[in-house]
Amino acid sequence: MGSPEPDLDDVPNRVSVRTDPDAGYATRYKTLHDAQHALDETSKTKAILAACRHVDADRRVKRRAIEYLADRLPPKELAEVCRRLSTAELQLGMEFDTEEKLEVRVGEK
Repeated sequence: MGSPEPDLDDVPNRVSVRTDPDAGYATRYKTLHDAQHALDETSKTKAILAACRHVDADRRVKRRAIEYLADRLPPKELAEVCRRLSTAELQLGMEFDTEEKLEVRVGEK
């Protein structure tokens, strides 16, 4: 589920992302450029927004997939699926509470 819409009174009239020309500039520029092409966007700003929407959608579908597999896989195999679907940026986890009810964690620390 996405975050709630911000109150328009709290939204600035301009939002910008800067990539300062330091040692990591080339890497950040390449990452943005690659995202622009991978997401078929016409600008780096649109690519950032598309990537943010993708993260929200990715969290939801991964949670649904793990919940679907919970009734079909033993816990050890389900844990392996979580491990394989996790990335450095978005970790998946699962555990069973005392009543054997599955709790799925997607990107929640």
